[in-house]
Amino acid sequence: MSRADSMMAGVPERVVCFQEMYSARSRVVLLRHLLDRPMTFPELRDLVDMSPASVREGLNDLERMGYIGSDSPEGRLRKSSGATFFVDRRVVVEDLAETFRFLLG
Repeated sequence: MSRADSMMAGVPERVVCFQEMYSARSRVVLLRHLLDRPMTFPELRDLVDMSPASVREGLNDLERMGYIGSDSPEGRLRKSSGATFFVDRRVVVEDLAETFRFLLG
């Protein structure tokens, strides 16, 4: 077990996921913009000060973590530039609440 893994032993899975999401500025910035309204990749790319590759990577991470979805067909790895991304607010709120419960004991 790596040191990082042992540090997170006993931490609920969704708390670990929220910590991972929040640990990268790019993911937080993308999530914040998507909380305002659903957007396409080009709209997000034009709003943020990140390379297209960083935007794509951040969106892929957020989708893998369950925080966002898209109207692209299920399982498609590379989304079309016209795909609209949106936040699953229920997951964000539940993970944030679970993180607070964990921190407060």
